[in-house]
Amino acid sequence: MKPKTKKHFLHYSILVLVSLLAIASIIYFPNLKITKSTIVIVFALSYFLWGIFHHTIEKDIHPEIVMEYLLFSLLGAGSVLAVLYYL
Repeated sequence: MKPKTKKHFLHYSILVLVSLLAIASIIYFPNLKITKSTIVIVFALSYFLWGIFHHTIEKDIHPEIVMEYLLFSLLGAGSVLAVLYYL
């Protein structure tokens, strides 16, 4: 592994773990839309906060990065919620 990859391995491992936990939770609660919605919103918020935390530690946080994480988390959550409620 490259030194930079080793440095970020823990950060990305946490992100993957939280993602898998969210997916497992959605599968575990098959017919509870409110619970699934809460899981999706909490995951989107955790993704946003993880990105801010990661870039703050790396000392390369910029308003553009914050907006990017905010927009991707809103887009992802909105897409999943749209599928959950309208399909």
